Amino acid sequence: MHTYERARLMQTMNDERAVRVGTAVKCGACIAFLALLAAIGAAGGDVTPKHSAIVERAHTPNPVRAEAHRKAVFDERRARVEGAPHSLAFAPSQDGSIPYAAP
Repeated sequence: MHTYERARLMQTMNDERAVRVGTAVKCGACIAFLALLAAIGAAGGDVTPKHSAIVERAHTPNPVRAEAHRKAVFDERRARVEGAPHSLAFAPSQDGSIPYAAP
């Protein structure tokens, strides 16, 4: 084996060791970071009563407002349907097929 080839082989082997050590350090850092995240997540568990009351109030529907909104939407749709020209209505033709009319 020539001296140059031997030196190159030794350099490659040394680089492999550095890569292994670097990979082990990176894995250790990631595991430490995940452990830190788990510790932070476990520490902040319960929701305060003030926050839960706000969330509960936000998700409770107001029946009076909901009914008024449904009525307004229904009236708007009814006015739109009653005001629509009859030429756009879908009616079967002589051969029984239904033509397509774009709105």
